[in-house]
Formats: sequence, structure tokens, C-alpha cells
Amino acid sequence: MMTLQLAELAIHIPECIPLFEAYGFDYYQNGNQTLKEACDEKGLAFSRVDEELSKLQKKQDHHLTIEDLDPERLINAINGQHHDHEAETLASIHNAIQDLTATSQTDLPHIAVLCHIDRKFGELKEMLLSHCAREDKYLFPQIRSLLKLRNENTAAFQDAVLKTTHLIRSLELEHRQSVDCLKEIKSLLNGFDVPDGVSQTYKYLMQELKAFEADFHLHIHIENNVLFPRIKDLSDRFKHLHL
Repeated sequence: MMTLQLAELAIHIPECIPLFEAYGFDYYQNGNQTLKEACDEKGLAFSRVDEELSKLQKKQDHHLTIEDLDPERLINAINGQHHDHEAETLASIHNAIQDLTATSQTDLPHIAVLCHIDRKFGELKEMLLSHCAREDKYLFPQIRSLLKLRNENTAAFQDAVLKTTHLIRSLELEHRQSVDCLKEIKSLLNGFDVPDGVSQTYKYLMQELKAFEADFHLHIHIENNVLFPRIKDLSDRFKHLHL
């Protein structure tokens, strides 16, 4: 698996995603990085990680992966697994941060950091809510329109291709900005580590942030590595046919 890219592995062997999260491998943004390159970057023994992945591959169930889904089903998966719950999750975490900064006594050494996190997480929450709303309101209807037009009116299809690819570029930038913001929050909180002497509320908040991070990365992965390339492929094929 030395030369396989992280995105390829995450698509074909979804069971490896929790392992990538544990090692901090960026399969969702930098998915073209090979497994060997990711191991070298983290100072990990490639042979050990490769062995772990081989075991996961042997245990893999023969089920549908996101690569098997057409764009419409991918959109439904994104909405069902991520967009429908993201607003509630973001609000819950943000409320927990604010409750800790307002009432906690046992977490006093961490209050100053949490006050800063409150602002940063508020920025991330608004960024992601706006991002999801743009996808639901503009991108997904545009993709559906594009798919309907691909075998019909060439001029209309060309216009739809241009609009959709331009929108995807803008959304990819928002992905990068959101990832950077969450990385900053994680760094300020020492990798969501739970130090000694903190309250159960603080521990629960770190658990919630870890779970959100994994779900957020999966969300980005489905779009960056599967949905968006599918739409870009339609655009490339259209350009090739009309050169």
C-alpha cells in the first residue's frame, strides 16, 4: 500500500478512516499524499501502519462505498449524515464552551483558553452554517440541474458547467478555511487532551470536539474526494468533446 493515496484508501477501505484520524493523517484535504509520505511526515514506521491497514482490509465487509453512489445519492448522504445534524452539534458544543467559561471553578487554569476558544468556535460555527446553507441552496440544485442537462441542450449545459465549477472552487476555499480554523482550536486545546483535575463537563466537551472533528473530516472527504471530482470530470469531458 506504499504508493496508494490516502483518499483512495479512505474511499475503498472506509474502515481505515478511524485509523487515519488516530494518526492525524489528512485524507480529506491532502488526499493525494501517499500512505508512505503520510507515515514519514508523522515519523511513523510505515511497515507497522501498513500491517494495521492490511488487517482492516481483510476484515472489510463487501458493502457499498461512497464511490459506488451516484451524485444524487451522494448529495442525500451529505444531507442525511452531516448537514441535518451539523447545526445542532455546533450549537451544543458552543453552548458547552460558554457554560464552562461562565460557571466552572474546577477548570480555572483553562478558562482563559476557553474564552479565546469561545470566539474562535463561534467563527467556525457561523462559517460552517453559512457553508452548508450555500451548498443546500445553490450547489446541490445546480448539480441536479447540470446532470439533467448533460444529454440535452449543449449551450445550457456549458452555462451550468461554468456556474457549478466556479461555485465548487469557492466552496473548496471555504473547506480549507474551516479546516484551518478547527486545527487552530485543536492546537489551543492541546489536541483535545484531557488534563488531570478538570471537571466531567470539560472532559465531555473534549469528547464532543473529537467526535465533531472526525465527522467534519468525513464530510469534507466525501465532497473533496468524491462529489467534486465527479462534477469536475463532467466539465473536463465536455471541454474535451468541444475542442
